Amino acid sequence: MKILQGNSKCIVSSHTQLKENIVVKNIHLDMDLVEDQIKLLKLYKMGKITLKEIYKKYNLDAGTIRVMAGLLERYGIRECIKIFEEKKEEFTKEERDEAVNYYINSDDSVTVADVAVEFKILKYRVINAWISRYKRIKKREEQSEEEMLLRQLELSNKNRKREELKRYLITFVIENETYLYSIRCISQKEANEKAKKLAKIYKWKIIDVSLAVNVLK
Repeated sequence: MKILQGNSKCIVSSHTQLKENIVVKNIHLDMDLVEDQIKLLKLYKMGKITLKEIYKKYNLDAGTIRVMAGLLERYGIRECIKIFEEKKEEFTKEERDEAVNYYINSDDSVTVADVAVEFKILKYRVINAWISRYKRIKKREEQSEEEMLLRQLELSNKNRKREELKRYLITFVIENETYLYSIRCISQKEANEKAKKLAKIYKWKIIDVSLAVNVLK
């Protein structure tokens, strides 16, 4: 079975064994009419029209038609007529969260279209937008949490470093006068190196570098 496209009508045709086209039915479908939407879905389910042909003729994208077909299969014609006629556009936060949680907590086989069918939401793009929003918020929260942990770690390291610092006294002589100079270092080795640098800059004669007391907090 295939569809012969026309400017004003969609003709469903079939091939006989003699390969002759036999017109089965002339279909004039108006996508503003629920009855015609049901007819189109039936044709799609029967394999008489493809998603590409539906998009080309009726401007319905693949996701939308899959949702519509899924609704028809799950709930039947009568319930689908109600869903299609209602065309619900406004949703509460609870409805949104319920749909998103259903998707997030399901296995990888569950698609956005499946969620739309489950919650009778005609436009799958609505759910897709909800899920994208959820992922963006989640990512920002994770980044914020990571930044907070990094700041805490940095502060912890800084505090630990302060606790490890000790005060050393450099005893040195300038022009026969003896002076004391206090520096903060982690080790004796670091204190000696700092003392040497200071002595070189200020022309000190180092007498001694020794531990004084712990750094006051």
